[in-house]
Amino acid sequence: MRVLKRPMFRKGGSTSQGIMTGLTDRKKYQEGSSVEERAERYKNLLGKPDINELLISGGLNLVGGQGTGRGTLADIATAYQKPTANLFADIKQRDMAAKTMAIKQEDAEKIALINASRKGSQSALEKLINLSLASGEFSDLPEDKRRAAAFKKYSVSTGDVTRASNPEKIMQRAQFKYPTDVYKEEKATFDVMYRDKISAEELYKGQRGGFANLTTNAGKKILKRLPPVQGDIIFNTADGKIYRYKGGEGELAPTNISNYEDITKNYQ
Repeated sequence: MRVLKRPMFRKGGSTSQGIMTGLTDRKKYQEGSSVEERAERYKNLLGKPDINELLISGGLNLVGGQGTGRGTLADIATAYQKPTANLFADIKQRDMAAKTMAIKQEDAEKIALINASRKGSQSALEKLINLSLASGEFSDLPEDKRRAAAFKKYSVSTGDVTRASNPEKIMQRAQFKYPTDVYKEEKATFDVMYRDKISAEELYKGQRGGFANLTTNAGKKILKRLPPVQGDIIFNTADGKIYRYKGGEGELAPTNISNYEDITKNYQ
C-alpha cells in the first residue's frame, strides 16, 4: 500500500513529520530533571505577568499628559517607560523565585535519596545517580564515564563508613549529612573528630549541632539573638576551632571572639 511508504511509517524515520508534526518525545522525568527544567515548571505554576497592567498604566500616563510635547513616539516612550520597567522587574522576580524553588526541591530530593540509599535502597541509589547526572554534576567528564563516577560517589554503605579512615569519614559525612551546607567539611570534621569527646550539656544550644560562626555578620546576629551561656562550647565554622564562651557584659558580648577561649588542643 502506498500509504505505508510515507515518511511517518518508515522504520527509523522521524516521528515529527506528517500528522506527527509538532509533537516531541515524552521527557523521561523519572531519570531526573535539571534545575532549569524544574524552574520552567515552577514558572508555569507562578503564571505570567499581566500585560494588561502595562497597557493600562502606560495608556493612563499618556492620557494624563506625561511626556507630552516632544513628539508622538517620544510621548509614548515616556508614558510607557515606568510600566515597562515594572513589567521587566516582575518577570525577573518570577524567574528568580522559580529558580530558587527548583534548587530547594532538588536539594530536598537529593538529601532524601541519599538517606534512603545509605539504608540499602537500590532504587533510591539509581534515582540519586540519575538526579546527579541531570544536574550536570559530572559534566566535566566524558559522557561514557559519568554514570560510573556517580555510582562510585554515591554507592557508600554504612559498613564502608565504619571501616573508613578519618579523612574518608569526614568526606563521607560532609557528602551525606551536609551536602548543601557552605561549611559542610568543617561541620563534618567536628562530627568525626570531636563531637564524641564533648558532652551534649556543654554544647551551645542556640543552633543545632553546637555550630556557630564567630566571624560573619550573619553569624553574629544569630549569637546576639540566641546568646550562649558562660561555659558553653561552640565549634566555630569560620576557622574550624573549638571555643568556650567566657562571658561578658552587654548584648554584644557573644559576638566578640575575644570573649571566647580557644580550647581545640584539649580535644586533639
